[in-house]
Amino acid sequence: MPGYTMHLAEAAMLLPKLKKLYHTDEKWENRFLLGTLLPDTKIRGDKKESHFWAAEDLDKMARAPKIELFLDKYGSRLPEPCLLGYYAHLYLDSKYVTDFWPDMLAFFDANGQEAEKTTEITMVHVAKTGENVPIKDFYSVEYYYGDYNRMNKYFFDRYPIRVPVYEEGFDPGIDEVKMKHMHRVLGELDMLARELDHPFPGPVRVFDVEAFDRFIARNAEEFLEKLRAI
Repeated sequence: MPGYTMHLAEAAMLLPKLKKLYHTDEKWENRFLLGTLLPDTKIRGDKKESHFWAAEDLDKMARAPKIELFLDKYGSRLPEPCLLGYYAHLYLDSKYVTDFWPDMLAFFDANGQEAEKTTEITMVHVAKTGENVPIKDFYSVEYYYGDYNRMNKYFFDRYPIRVPVYEEGFDPGIDEVKMKHMHRVLGELDMLARELDHPFPGPVRVFDVEAFDRFIARNAEEFLEKLRAI
């Protein structure tokens, strides 16, 4: 899924236009930004709740949020900025899995056949380089996760990214997450910001940074169209 920086980069694209739609103020915008990070306050297996993954997708490598599950439960509250930010996060994650990943990666089993289930996948084909990477090596600082670190400076330099401020006592009333866990995310973002002047070593090996940027910008426009239609 996109990292914190990518979600905040999209938020930076969205906020000027949301200001016209919702007549936002500083508090509104801060709560929207908190919402764009809230699903990632859960880690590992607990993300199935915060990301509204469908039960039938839990054994797959690529799991897109089931947006309708979120909207069925919280759609009537979308004018609330934190809920709107949460929706933006899930929408970007969903499009990332369905529209962006297929152009970037392909997963194969031991027989060289394309595979979906996590337990069957042994190899990842990276479209950018044509490289076939063992799955045990792919989700690592050498490849996938390291690329996020290597791309952070690009997005911070390109967009007026704002890291939200923790709001003591604020509870958005989202059953799947707890606002107190935002401290971990904000702490990681603070560390990331302090490391921007010391680039993460190595080349970007999996992603095309500019293609990723175009995808996020396109997704922001699609998301705004969804809101205008509500």
